[in-house]
Amino acid sequence: MSTQKVDILLPVFGEAPYLVETLNSIIPELNDLNAIIIIEDRPTEVTRGVIRDFQSEFPHKVKAIISKSPGVANALNCGLEFSDAELIARIDSDDLVIAGRISKQRNELSKRNVLVLGGQALFIDESGNSRRPYKTNNPISMLEINRQMFFRNPVVHPAVMFRRDSALAAGGYRDEFEGLEDFDLWVRMSLLGKIRNSRDVYIRYRISGTQASRRIRNVKSRHCAILNQLPTQLVRKKLLFLETIQEIEELNSTATRENLGRFGIHCLQLFYISPVTSISYFRYRLSSHLKCKWQEQMKKG
Repeated sequence: MSTQKVDILLPVFGEAPYLVETLNSIIPELNDLNAIIIIEDRPTEVTRGVIRDFQSEFPHKVKAIISKSPGVANALNCGLEFSDAELIARIDSDDLVIAGRISKQRNELSKRNVLVLGGQALFIDESGNSRRPYKTNNPISMLEINRQMFFRNPVVHPAVMFRRDSALAAGGYRDEFEGLEDFDLWVRMSLLGKIRNSRDVYIRYRISGTQASRRIRNVKSRHCAILNQLPTQLVRKKLLFLETIQEIEELNSTATRENLGRFGIHCLQLFYISPVTSISYFRYRLSSHLKCKWQEQMKKG
């Protein structure tokens, strides 16, 4: 069986201050890539110059195209249409690819026979330094991924590799879910086949204040709209579950009697709505908390 071709899609918007770092991190992967497809979504002149310089350095590997419409979902759809590879990998213009990712991820995706294969990510700040909680702890199995889709996106978009024909069959990205366009696509692709995560770390994922505020905006209504498309057995009382999760997330951390009482009521409500999913949620929160504490102790020596 011949090795399936992989294109990496890299949408670039505006100033993109970390683009040079991102592009340099992809260079070690060039031999395993069919092409790097850079989709320009209203970049600045400086950013456009960086793209042109990189393209002239690797003319046979780098393809730069202009998005037909503004927005990351539209840019990614342009990349999907332009690509002729069987597999699509993703990276954002502020994240870093970990060396060996493409070959390792392609082999695992083929071995598992899945449509979407995500991976873990190391968190970094604007300066490239590690930051809490240091590393993702995303679920591995499709069953656990479907459970966690009740309350969060369990697949890191810039660390994913998926089958291009399946993404197109699912309808591609939809710009009405801008900011959660990946979550929306995974939900629809999960109806066509398997979605899994790898235990391997594939990227360094940069977290900035502007990114966080953008993702928080209108997240509740968009999650509800996306979750409406999940299989029936997974979405019973899903909106109430999601609203309760958000109530817990928004509780003040001060251990007052009122907060503890509300927390206890919400926990009972979650368990009543969906016992299995509520256990998954609290197990995830506890494991993340303990891992952070352990890593902090290790850093202190």
